[in-house]
Amino acid sequence: MTSKKAAEIDDTGCLVYLSKNGDTFAKVDVRDKSIHYAEEVAENWENGILKEDNEHIKMTPQERADYKRKWLPGHEVIVHSDLRDHAKAWCKQNLDQHEYQIKQWTHVYAFTYCFESALHAEAFHIEFRNWVNLGI
Repeated sequence: MTSKKAAEIDDTGCLVYLSKNGDTFAKVDVRDKSIHYAEEVAENWENGILKEDNEHIKMTPQERADYKRKWLPGHEVIVHSDLRDHAKAWCKQNLDQHEYQIKQWTHVYAFTYCFESALHAEAFHIEFRNWVNLGI
């Protein structure tokens, strides 16, 4: 499923708000740029040229939490707690913070890793296939 993207420039021309599927996703600070630059940012987001992992796209912790709340629980994978550091490192290395959530001690010896994308959940499941559903 592809997401519908839209962008809106605030009244001052300082921020471009980016949205996915009608919900605000993040913002880009363009206060030291021209209005034409802001318009290009908006157009590039809507056309898929500007990607979510772009270094200029900023999400506050509150925006990240709100965004996650809309897709959680998402696609869940349960992994034995002995792999928690390795699994967390995999998430940090391969995903942005808004794309996963770790629920600690959801079972006696296991953590639940929640993913926005089924593809990310599948890649994670493959990486930790020998430890999935152990400890529950």
